Amino acid sequence: AKHAVKYVDVPLQHTVPEVLEKMNRKAAIDASLSAAEVLRSLIPEITLRTTIMTGFPGETETDFLATTSLLRRHPFSNVHAFPYSERPDTPAANMAQLPRELRSARAHELARLGDAFRTRFAAKFINRVVEVVVESEHSLKGWTGEYLWLEGRDVLNRGPVRSRRREKLAFRVRSAADGNLQGDLIG
Repeated sequence: AKHAVKYVDVPLQHTVPEVLEKMNRKAAIDASLSAAEVLRSLIPEITLRTTIMTGFPGETETDFLATTSLLRRHPFSNVHAFPYSERPDTPAANMAQLPRELRSARAHELARLGDAFRTRFAAKFINRVVEVVVESEHSLKGWTGEYLWLEGRDVLNRGPVRSRRREKLAFRVRSAADGNLQGDLIG
């Protein structure tokens, strides 16, 4: 589709079936990963994001390493990782809890991995033209259809910047840093 956003969230929550069972999640990891791989093969520039919870009660170091390994082998371009936190009156609140520092450290490790994925993905757009919906009143900043943030400039200096908010504009990407793009307005 001409106007479709090239972004899909594949919320795995975890990658180890035994942990997912304790979480009472009915996720089909293999089916989700297969779907992500098909999407990536059909639309190479699609953003595939996943969400992973770390430190759920009973998660072992082996479970965490299996999750890290699986993420490295699959085509995610963005990972949102967060530590488990207790919720009163839930079954998990009565399970043996992992130390908060460990939960947080694991989430930070996966977030760093996700940052590396996003940075590598963004670099693929250097020297390409992308469309951006401008979000700012006073600058050329906004989101691409691949859900990458772009900070743009008008290198032709066509006069004072009028508000281009909500307009879809084309930019040639000149660089990428920390998973974000920098580009020059074209046309």
